Amino acid sequence: MARPAKRHDWSMPGSGGGYRPGPGFPGSPGARGGPGAGHGAGPGSGPATAERGATFFSFARAWATGIVVLVVTQYLQVTLIYDNVAGSHAPDSWGGTLALVHLPNLVCIALATWAAARMHPEPHCEDPVRHAIAACAVPVAAQVLTLAVERHRPGFDALSVCMSTGVLITGCVVGWAAERWLRPAD
Repeated sequence: MARPAKRHDWSMPGSGGGYRPGPGFPGSPGARGGPGAGHGAGPGSGPATAERGATFFSFARAWATGIVVLVVTQYLQVTLIYDNVAGSHAPDSWGGTLALVHLPNLVCIALATWAAARMHPEPHCEDPVRHAIAACAVPVAAQVLTLAVERHRPGFDALSVCMSTGVLITGCVVGWAAERWLRPAD
C-alpha cells in the first residue's frame, strides 16, 4: 500500500506558517458554530452589507439603462437630424440651434432620465435622494464629459454652456416628472 504524500510544514495545523483563515471560518480561532458558520458569518457581513450590495446593484441597473437609452437616442439624433436636416454646417440662427440641437437633446435626456428612474427598483426608489442620483447621474455625467471634451471647440462660449445646462436640468425634471406621473399608485 502506498503511503500518502507528506504534507508540507506550512500546511500543517499549528505550524505558524502559510495561510490562516480569519474569524468566522470553521476550525479557526474565534469561529462561531451553528448554521452558516464560515459562510459570511464574519465581520463585514450581514444585513448592512447585503443592503449596500443591493443599493449598488440598483444604481448599476438604473445607470446601465440610462446609458443605453442615452447612447441610442443620441445616435438617432445625430444620424436622423444632424446628418439629414442640418447637413455639414451648423444652424446660423438661435431658433435653428434651438430646434435642431437643444430640443432634440432635451428629448434624449428626458428619455434617459425616465428610463433610468423606471429601472430603479423598489424599495430603493422610495428615498428621493437615491432615486434622483439613480435617475439623473447618467445625463449629468454625459454633460460633464461633453463640456470637458468640447471646451476648446470654436464657438464654445458661455451662452452654449448655459443653454446646454438648461436643457440638462429641464430634461432631468421632465424625465423625473414623467416617471413619477406614470408610476402605478399603490
